[in-house]
Amino acid sequence: MPPALDSIHAAIYALPLSPARPAVEVIVVDDGSSDETPRIVAQAVAGRPRWHLFARPRPTSPSAARNFGIRQASGDVFLFLD
Repeated sequence: MPPALDSIHAAIYALPLSPARPAVEVIVVDDGSSDETPRIVAQAVAGRPRWHLFARPRPTSPSAARNFGIRQASGDVFLFLD
């Protein structure tokens, strides 16, 4: 798995899912990847109603992808992984 996908995979599966913690919403914005990112992330988010993959058809900029993700989010706190 390429390094970027390793970091996404590690971050998603490291999230604490304890009932004592507030619900975590995970939003992954794939900004026109040419690798297997959409497929791998789609498998990771499957069956998790608060985890979302948004695949954009063509690359833009990191800030445009982040802003898009923020617009999709329902929470108040954001963490970005590039």
